[in-house]
Amino acid sequence: MAAMNSFMKYLPLAAALALGVAACSGGDGAYAGGGSDSGEYDEPVSDDLRYYELKGNVKSSKLTTFFGVKAEDGSMAVDSSKMTSSTAYFDKLGGYVAKENERIRRDGQGRIVRWEDRRPNLKSAHPGFLKDTLTYEYVTPNQLVSRGRGAMSVIVFDDDCKIVGQFVHPEFADAEMSAFNVYKEFDRHGNWTERLTVWTTRGSGDKLPDVHYSLDRREIIYY
Repeated sequence: MAAMNSFMKYLPLAAALALGVAACSGGDGAYAGGGSDSGEYDEPVSDDLRYYELKGNVKSSKLTTFFGVKAEDGSMAVDSSKMTSSTAYFDKLGGYVAKENERIRRDGQGRIVRWEDRRPNLKSAHPGFLKDTLTYEYVTPNQLVSRGRGAMSVIVFDDDCKIVGQFVHPEFADAEMSAFNVYKEFDRHGNWTERLTVWTTRGSGDKLPDVHYSLDRREIIYY
């Protein structure tokens, strides 16, 4: 169980692997593109929005994830002190807009296949956080594999741009993690604004998996 307790410290990293490059930027950062709020816009044509679980003419999406969530008396209690927040920006064609310290590489189909953070590493960071790149392999329209920052994640989408679940295998712990999402609230565009994630983790010495919860909330702005 000691190994599992150590592993659970990296639950935010496991969640970040499923959220795309925005979750790895460590904050809102500088907005380096897009357009104004007024004027005409084109119908989104980029696949970037899909892999951020978004659809429509999205300008920005601020994601806040709470990790100190507990089940109490049939409801979920949220510890607001244990949270992370990041914002992803998109241009009027639905393409992800890289922040000041980010570098993005795309394949021949225009899909993001590599993300890199050029900022210096924190001296106190665990070695698993010292890999400032993530790579993405698009296996099928409903399956994405992410590698980097000390873990490999298999992410499964439904046909409506929502993550059904994911499997995470970390390099720094002899353990595995799976996630299942329950979508709670949606906006008028059909994009989710709140979801509960049920995480199951199991170390090599554990007979049964541990169950943990996180809660995501999104603030979405449209063109």
